[in-house]
Amino acid sequence: MKSLFTSIILCFAFSSSQAQVTYSSDLFATQDVLKIRMRLSFKELKKETDDSTYIDNVIQYEVAGGEWDSIQIELRKRGHYRLDHCYFPPLKVAIKKKARKGTLFEDNKKLKLVLPCKKSNENNSLIIKEFLCYKIYEQMTPYTFNTRLVSIDLVETSKKNDLQYNLMGFFIEDDKRVAKRHGAQILKDVEYHPARLHDTTAVRYALFQYLIANLDWSTTVQHNTKIMQTMQPYRNIPLAYDFDQSGFVNASYAFINSNFDIKDVRERLYRGLCREDNSVLYFVRDEYLEKQDLVFEILDDYKSYLKEYDFNSLKKFVEEFYLILQDDKLFERKVLDDCRG
Repeated sequence: MKSLFTSIILCFAFSSSQAQVTYSSDLFATQDVLKIRMRLSFKELKKETDDSTYIDNVIQYEVAGGEWDSIQIELRKRGHYRLDHCYFPPLKVAIKKKARKGTLFEDNKKLKLVLPCKKSNENNSLIIKEFLCYKIYEQMTPYTFNTRLVSIDLVETSKKNDLQYNLMGFFIEDDKRVAKRHGAQILKDVEYHPARLHDTTAVRYALFQYLIANLDWSTTVQHNTKIMQTMQPYRNIPLAYDFDQSGFVNASYAFINSNFDIKDVRERLYRGLCREDNSVLYFVRDEYLEKQDLVFEILDDYKSYLKEYDFNSLKKFVEEFYLILQDDKLFERKVLDDCRG
């Protein structure tokens, strides 16, 4: 019976992957680091923008042959926790059709630009670790946001003295583009019971959050989550983003959620939904185990961006996750027994 059920799940997983719509974008066609330049006033940005108000700006970006091009954009602040606690605010970029036509950004009406939080020695390493979360999740599911790492020469303008920073950051595609790639739509402003999510993708999502030790999410109220609805086949699928509060990133500003009985941000707690039949969890567990080598290859690809201590600590942290998956008793105690009823 278990074999039959697993075969059905495999069939659904395969058909889901095959149903993905190809929708290319030059910006995300390569994972080479994109060099960009920006000038902006954070004081003006925080004072003059909100969810619907933007200010004009320009991004300069490097093209083939070491030449530079520029594009007119609009910027606004975004986010909640980072906006209140970070020096560099996360940004929302909007680009008009006429400005982006024929450029690297042609297919991207809107983008998120993730910047470091603090002006500290750890800022760029934290960005790399959060970016790695997106790259790892790409190995587990086709339902992810495209991302592109950027190196930013940033000038903060002011009435007194301009300040210059060299930062790492990354672009995240807009959720509407993700939906378009899958022939789907994003569900807005709805509370959504997790039992209504497609079971296999929901478990992949929850187990990934467990891998990176992230508790800063909710599929019910769509906190750091978007719900995407596909029609052929009909499914409700969670999209994950914003991982800076995870133990994987281990940021100095990360908070321990008082709703959970944990003492350290790196402490893992499984928050996936309990299921009458655990076959789906065992199936997804096998998927993660099969892709273990790919996960460590991704870590190795970005080793040069991290200090040796940081990299070794990160690798050990991921190894601990796989030790739990490899041990039947540990998997039962730490995942199956800790699910949400």
